[in-house]
Amino acid sequence: MSIPLDKGRQGDSTAMAQALDTARRIVTPLIIRRTKKTVDPVTGEALLQLPAKHVHVHKLQLSLAERDFYETLWTKVGGCESFRIVREGKCGT
Repeated sequence: MSIPLDKGRQGDSTAMAQALDTARRIVTPLIIRRTKKTVDPVTGEALLQLPAKHVHVHKLQLSLAERDFYETLWTKVGGCESFRIVREGKCGT
């Protein structure tokens, strides 16, 4: 791997691609992606023990200036995915 890498550093794009591919093949099996549903194959227990989720909703009274700013922002980016989630009440679920 070091010879193609050295050649790649000197401008040989084919050698650089070969070195990167070799590095990727070495590292890929070592990368572990864990999710909430990942379990230990021996014990069957979840690998990640997460605390319970707590959702706190705070109702606020906005000043006129704050309300105007909020409404403008909502109008301009209302099509944004995060605002759609909030608008549909799916935030925190």
